[in-house]
Amino acid sequence: MKQLKWLTCVLLCIALLCSLSACAGGGGTSGNTSVTASGAGEGTDSAPAGEGSASGSASESAQPEEPTYKVVLFAAPGEDQSAPEAGKAFCEAQSLEYVPVTAPSDEKAAAAAVEQAVADGCNVIVLPGQQYAAVLSTCAAKYPDARFLTLDLSVDTIPGNACCLGVREEEAGFMAGYMAVIYGCTDLAFLGRASEPSDQRYGSGFLQGASCAAMEWGMTDGLSVKYGTCETQDEEAAAAASAKWYQSGTQVVCSTVQLDAVAQAAAQAKAQVIGAGADESALAAQAERGVLLTGAVTNPAAALIYGLDAATDSAKWASIAGTLQRIGVTNGEDQSRNAAGLSEHSAWSFAFDEDDYALLAEQLADRDLIVSEQSSDTLKLSFKVDFQTLK
Repeated sequence: MKQLKWLTCVLLCIALLCSLSACAGGGGTSGNTSVTASGAGEGTDSAPAGEGSASGSASESAQPEEPTYKVVLFAAPGEDQSAPEAGKAFCEAQSLEYVPVTAPSDEKAAAAAVEQAVADGCNVIVLPGQQYAAVLSTCAAKYPDARFLTLDLSVDTIPGNACCLGVREEEAGFMAGYMAVIYGCTDLAFLGRASEPSDQRYGSGFLQGASCAAMEWGMTDGLSVKYGTCETQDEEAAAAASAKWYQSGTQVVCSTVQLDAVAQAAAQAKAQVIGAGADESALAAQAERGVLLTGAVTNPAAALIYGLDAATDSAKWASIAGTLQRIGVTNGEDQSRNAAGLSEHSAWSFAFDEDDYALLAEQLADRDLIVSEQSSDTLKLSFKVDFQTLK
């Protein structure tokens, strides 16, 4: 029996060798075509014309090597240092050389600083702020081999060797609106600037979150929602509008402008406020005052980490170069890794606690919940909105 099995194995091996020889002698084109089409053939696409018989090891050696990366980040002194600190921590974790540079005060000096950084071997350049728009356009064209990342910068045409990073304010607004309704608020309002795109996204997300929660809990008929826009950061107008709303029964106002003025009106009415776009120190002050429900916050540092991870990996970089990437909720377990979320000073309760927040973040990260970028007045919501223009 053992001899028979051995003989069978030998015959099968001979048959297999004959089959492979036949493939090598003819019909090989169809084999190469199927491998190339599936994208699974190692080195097939990189083999020069007429050299299809080159070995796999030779093709692999022909692949370009990943360059050594050196990161330079421009940061203004005195401003929020979370992004520079995150960039430094990322580079240390990845054993990359990191060069912090104090942001120059004018365009000419900034361009010269970029030129010096490239001369010093930096090939990943991070430019924060709209003031670098002209520098990006000029330097990206001048140094095509460098990879440029920007934070909070908008240009009409993004260079092919750059990626503009932003945050999904609408997802932070969504969470705040959702929490407000689950918390028990039935009379809500939003206040923001009509001309500021980030304010519009906070507001749009706030309405969508409230609508989603109302549908889940069957509260669509019992909600009163106002949406007010102003042209400037006018403290008097913000205070007057929010005070009027609170006096008419509004329980919470989500505001991107004049948080302290709105919070004062909330305190007088024994109501609550949601700070949108405010930093944690400002939100902490309102929490101490006893009027903060939550804050719709963003974390540009998380967006920067996303960009650095891609800029230091050629395959990833190819998929984002030349684009705008707005980052939001990407992780349901570790909120610090998300570029959008709720304040650590939120008034958690049995109705909506930190576990509920984590579950909501998970649904957003998994894209079980999709928050639209549409403007507030074009949304299809589960309730009617009273749109107001403040004078």
